[in-house]
Amino acid sequence: MEKKCCCVVRARVPNVRLGHTYELDPVENPVILARLNAGPQKAHKNVRQQVWIKQNGQWRKHSTVRVPAFPERTRDLAIAVEGTVTGVQFGSSKNPINNSQIAICDPFNPETIQPGDPVDLQTEELSWREAAESTCQRLARPLVKVEGIGVPEDPNPGEVLEAQVTLVNLSPVKGTADVAVTLDDTNLATLSDEVLGEGSLTRSVRFTVPDRESFQICAGQECVEIDVVRVGVENLEHPRTATTGREVEVRVTLKNVGETGGTSNVPVVLDGERVSTITEQVAPGEEKAVRVKLTMQTAGVHRVQVGRKTGTIRSGHPDVQPISIDAPPVATGGQEFQVAVRLINTGNISGSANVAVTLNGETVETITDRVGVGQSITREIEMMAPPMEQATICADDLCTTVRLIQKEQVTQ
Repeated sequence: MEKKCCCVVRARVPNVRLGHTYELDPVENPVILARLNAGPQKAHKNVRQQVWIKQNGQWRKHSTVRVPAFPERTRDLAIAVEGTVTGVQFGSSKNPINNSQIAICDPFNPETIQPGDPVDLQTEELSWREAAESTCQRLARPLVKVEGIGVPEDPNPGEVLEAQVTLVNLSPVKGTADVAVTLDDTNLATLSDEVLGEGSLTRSVRFTVPDRESFQICAGQECVEIDVVRVGVENLEHPRTATTGREVEVRVTLKNVGETGGTSNVPVVLDGERVSTITEQVAPGEEKAVRVKLTMQTAGVHRVQVGRKTGTIRSGHPDVQPISIDAPPVATGGQEFQVAVRLINTGNISGSANVAVTLNGETVETITDRVGVGQSITREIEMMAPPMEQATICADDLCTTVRLIQKEQVTQ
């Protein structure tokens, strides 16, 4: 812990009759410990002296003290003063006090005790100094302050974040904090934690980032100014349907509408649960296209939200199956003939077919047309009749046969 320096020097005091005068570096609410010695010439009688305190550049009489006669001849004092003190004086030129000493004790931090006047390092002097330090310890009070405020970088409007407020107790005495935490003019919390002597602790305070260029968070007298990265979602494009358990692509257009460039922190929310975050560097005024992958794990209607844009995607399982194959009963070998395959979707979402059409086990074409829920389509496919007596035509597991005749048979 860094120690304060309470430098003490002799100096003349305007408008005050000079006695033992000490000019001090400013110290708040000090306790002034003093040892006054009446001197040998005053041993036969008591000595009464005034104590003057300098505050706000002015000297004022604080009190009158009595230094006893023989055999004591000394008087130890502890004078508590409220406010900022910059000087103290004992006695006057008419009635001086010999060999006076003082120690300035900051009651919030007794380690700052400093001797008022240079002293000889003799046993008696050390004993008094130790007594002064002990008095300071007894008078010590807790001093809990805010050491720092930490806020995440590049906050985006609407984000719920946490400010980390660190409290420190500068005194060796345990104390309780009383620190208000505010966002601009709005109170967020009041910290009333107990902090051990010369200890510290950190508390989290949650807040929502406002949609403006900057905001200020204060804890006690400490404040931090935070610039907001105002990246929003300009556009959201997504399919109307998706197959359960399969990835779909969502297209997002980001735009920085603020004056501060930085990293976006745009949440991607599926059915109320945050599944990912879009983190892109976006300059002021810049638009950026981003693609996001989503997977619907269950069938049904799902709500998608990216930033403030929302949409719905219906997920399920398309069931596109062939229901008929229309082929001629007879075809001529070596010549083309036409086959019509009819498909229907009996699933609960639209989807693409994946039906292989084969001739004698060899794939001629794969049908991949998209078919709506409950709808059917017909695809016509050209085939070449092989030089054999029969051809087997299949659409997946649905098959039919065509009798083949050769050209020679047709000629006869």
